[in-house]
Amino acid sequence: MPDEARPSGDEVQREYDHLREVWSAAHKNWATYDSYRERTYEVWPRVDGEERSGRPTYRPSTPTSTVDAAINNFMSFHPKIHRDPIGTGEAHQKRSDAVELGLQAIMEDSALREDYIPAREGAGNLIYLGYVVYKGPVLVDPYLRPPKRYKSETDEEYETREMAFQAHKNNWNPIRFRTPHPAQVLLNPFEGKQPTRAVEIQSMCARDVQDLTAKKSKSRKYAEEYHIGSRQDPYETLTLLHYWTDSWHHVKLLDGEDLYTERNPLGYVPFIQAYAGFGRQSTSSDKVDPSSMAVGILHSTMDTIRLQAQRSIARHQLLMSNAFA
Repeated sequence: MPDEARPSGDEVQREYDHLREVWSAAHKNWATYDSYRERTYEVWPRVDGEERSGRPTYRPSTPTSTVDAAINNFMSFHPKIHRDPIGTGEAHQKRSDAVELGLQAIMEDSALREDYIPAREGAGNLIYLGYVVYKGPVLVDPYLRPPKRYKSETDEEYETREMAFQAHKNNWNPIRFRTPHPAQVLLNPFEGKQPTRAVEIQSMCARDVQDLTAKKSKSRKYAEEYHIGSRQDPYETLTLLHYWTDSWHHVKLLDGEDLYTERNPLGYVPFIQAYAGFGRQSTSSDKVDPSSMAVGILHSTMDTIRLQAQRSIARHQLLMSNAFA
């Protein structure tokens, strides 16, 4: 298989623009779901674009409780690792069982190192948005090196660092599994569970981008150091695009300069995607649109929820008018 050509910044920008357009309708639906789950949706439809003034608003907790109950019910089981034996016979089965136990321990330890439980977050996205993206396995701190002795430090200082290294070594686990929000990872919606390309969107402050590129420029052939302008706020939020293929990992600023390109150390695109099954493929095939498949649990109930809110408001108004007339 010939070596894949190194991607350019223009190619990455075009890929992002294309996939952003492909997913735009689904993202719009997800924003509507957010308004229902967070109970900020408009109870009274606008008339000629204007809000209806003078009408009270009340939003029942139905959408929030519906989503939370579905996620809790879905997560009533404990996710487990399964590996089929390579061959037949008891020896192959025992080896497969041993691998399962090891991978299960790694996965559980990795989950505890995240600021959320990836399995539960994934279940939430699958039910709430009708679509989930998992990232992993990826490597964090993959090289475990003992500390070097500095000429200026005392024996006690070095021993303290050595003890810290040994403690870190005993609990070292560089493997991570993560669940990014699906709107932050753009994939070909009909390519299958394992895509061949991915565009990951990341927000970083300018100071961190400068530090990252300074480090990359010392060890990467294709890297440009980002410099904060004299009048630029170092805490300004910048949007980065990470473009992944089996061979390459390219990073650039959104609508801006290239930062660095490196060989993909994993050898695969570290994302998988799946649909919940609440939606169906569209009959029309003249446009690539995943919004009919990435359908969340609230999609078919939003009109009913709004009517419930309007009915509750009307009943309450009648009650208050008669009680205090």
